Amino acid sequence: MAKKKTTRTTHTYTYTAGAWMFPLSFWLVVIIGAAMAITGILHVVGVTAIDGAANWIKNVCMAIALIIPVVMSYQVARKKSTLWFVLWIVFVVLIVVGIILGSI
Repeated sequence: MAKKKTTRTTHTYTYTAGAWMFPLSFWLVVIIGAAMAITGILHVVGVTAIDGAANWIKNVCMAIALIIPVVMSYQVARKKSTLWFVLWIVFVVLIVVGIILGSI
């Protein structure tokens, strides 16, 4: 008796990052690191007048930095089922709301 041969297909996805993501991520790391260093130094020295501005700059850079993983995760989310895609949208909205409420 002949055996039925079954083949399994595996899906391989290729994700590509936009060329703009690499320099943006570099400069965001530099600016976030500098803002964190300035904020830390100001806390040690005791200067609180510029502390708020440095903290605000750090928060804005962190918000911009989240653009990169959100764009990259969209490429994965759109290939998932509808449930996972809707959950991804809900989580992105929660992240945005958290960033806005955290900076107020």
